[in-house]
Amino acid sequence: MDAMEAAFAELDLMEKKMYTEVAKKHGIDRTTLSRRYRGITKSKAEAYNSQKLLSPGKTKALIKYINNLSERGLPPTHQMIRNLAQDLAGRMPGIHWVSRWVHSNSKHLKSAYLLPIDKERKRADSALYYSLYFKLLDEKGFLIGKLVKKKRIFSKLAYKLGRMRHVIQDGNREWITVVAAICADNTALPPTLIYQAGTNNRKTGIHPWNPEVILDQFNAKKEKEEDKDEERPLLSNSTGSALTAGDWKRIETRLKQVVEVAIQSSLQKEILAEDNNRKAAVYSPNKVRQARELYQEKEDAKARDTALKAEEKVQKQLAKEEKERIAEFNRSAKAAKQREQKDAEDLKKRKAQEAREARDAEKQLKDERKVIQQRQKARQVVFTIPEEPTGQQNHEVEEGVVKSTSGRPQRIRNTPKRYDDSVIMIE
Repeated sequence: MDAMEAAFAELDLMEKKMYTEVAKKHGIDRTTLSRRYRGITKSKAEAYNSQKLLSPGKTKALIKYINNLSERGLPPTHQMIRNLAQDLAGRMPGIHWVSRWVHSNSKHLKSAYLLPIDKERKRADSALYYSLYFKLLDEKGFLIGKLVKKKRIFSKLAYKLGRMRHVIQDGNREWITVVAAICADNTALPPTLIYQAGTNNRKTGIHPWNPEVILDQFNAKKEKEEDKDEERPLLSNSTGSALTAGDWKRIETRLKQVVEVAIQSSLQKEILAEDNNRKAAVYSPNKVRQARELYQEKEDAKARDTALKAEEKVQKQLAKEEKERIAEFNRSAKAAKQREQKDAEDLKKRKAQEAREARDAEKQLKDERKVIQQRQKARQVVFTIPEEPTGQQNHEVEEGVVKSTSGRPQRIRNTPKRYDDSVIMIE
C-alpha cells in the first residue's frame, strides 16, 4: 500500500477530514491529497487509462481473443485488429495505433511476417508423401494470391514454443491452367487461361446463386409460350378459355417459381450485403463470445439430452436386470419349495416304510417268541410214577401208544405229528 492509499484509508475513518495533518504524516502535498480524495483529479495511471482507446478490461479481452486465434493457427492481421478495436471502442483507430498497441503489450503479443501454408500441405509434410508425389506427378501448382507473406499479430508464447511459423490456408482448390508460349524469335503469345468447367448448377443459376440466369430462362420460356399462344386459334362464339387444364397447371407452376425466386433473391441480397467496405470479416470479441455462449448452450442441451437418454437407458437396463433377478429368485424359490415338498414326501414314504417294516419285524418276533414258548413248554417233561393202587392198575407204554391194563376201558391216545420228537407226558 502506497502513501496515497494509506492516507485515503485514514481519511475514511475521520468524521471531519483533516487533510493538513494527514498530508504531513504521510509526506503528501495537502492540495494533491484533497483533490485526489474528492475526485477532482486522478492518478497518472488512471488518467492514461482514460485517454487510451481501449480500457484495461477490453485490452485483456482482445489479447485473449488473439491468443485463441493463434492457437487455432489463424493469427489476425493489423487490419483485423483495427476492425476489432473499432467494434470495442466505437471509433476507428489510427493507422499506427495497432503497432503502438502491440508494442505496449509486448509482454503478451508479437508481430512478425508469416508465410501461409495450406492445411493439406501441412498434413502431407512427409518425406514419404513427397517421394510418392513426384513419382506420380510432374506438375506444380501455386496458390497465387493465397500463399503471400502478411504481417500478423499472434501470441508471444506460441511463437517461443515454435507453434507459430505459418498461417493455415482454408484448402481452396479452385485451380486454373496458364498456358504460356514463347517463340524462337523472342516473341511471346498472350497467355491462355483454362478455367474449371462449369457445372449444371452454374448454368441453372442455383449454385452459386445467380437470379439473372433464372430470370433469363423464365423469360425465354415465357416468350416461347407466348409465340405458341399467338399461333393457337381462338375459340369463336364461346365464353370458355382457349387454354387447357394442362396450360393452367404450367402457368401456376411458373408463377410459384417466380415468387420463390424473388423471395430467395431478396434474402440473398440481405445476407450477402457488403457492409464492411471490403475489409476483413472478423467479428468482435463480444460477438464471438455471444456466439460461443449460444453454441455452448446448444452443446450443453445436447449433452444433457444425451446424458438423459443414457440415464434412461441405464435405468431401463437396471430395471431389466432387477426383473431378471426377481424372476431368477422366484424360480429358485419355486425349485427350493418343490425340492422341500419332494423331500417331505420322500421322508413320509420312508417313515411309512420303516413303520411297516417295524410292524412286520415286531409281528415276526412275536410269532417267534410264541413258537419258542410253545417249544419250551413242550420240552418240559414231568414223569410221575405212582404206586400201584388197590385196583391193580397196570400201564404199558408202547411207542406212541399208552395202554392201560386196569379194569377200566382202554383209551388209545395218538401223539400229534408236530411233537414227534417230544416226550410223552404221563399223568
